[in-house]
Amino acid sequence: MNTRTNTAPAVSTSADTILRGLGAALAIAVAQIHFLDVFDKFEENTAQGWMFTALIVACLAAVLTLVHRSSTLVWLFAGLCGIAPLAGYIISRTVGLAGATDDIGNWTEPLGLASISAEVSLILVSLYALAFLRGVQHDRG
Repeated sequence: MNTRTNTAPAVSTSADTILRGLGAALAIAVAQIHFLDVFDKFEENTAQGWMFTALIVACLAAVLTLVHRSSTLVWLFAGLCGIAPLAGYIISRTVGLAGATDDIGNWTEPLGLASISAEVSLILVSLYALAFLRGVQHDRG
């Protein structure tokens, strides 16, 4: 007898648990790196300080969500927490941000390199998790 319903149960495999833990840890790393610089950013450029603050809050929301569940929407949000600051880093190093052109060409700042590492890792884990979820959903039919 097939007891399958139209609503798929939450994914609860050890692979999913590991991915969620790794994603949460990377989102914490992105938030922490930006927290280390947020006060200086407020002094340099208030708008950039608020962008850092918004990113920190978004990363913490991603962490709290990843701790409890795994879904396509959750992983898209986590990936966005990596994509947005990476795009900001690239823009700030090439054409500069409004009112903040001091970082143009400054590609080797240690905190920036750490940030890139965490952000790219979060993006890659998010993409892998999305593919994993798609595979699980495909297997369920």
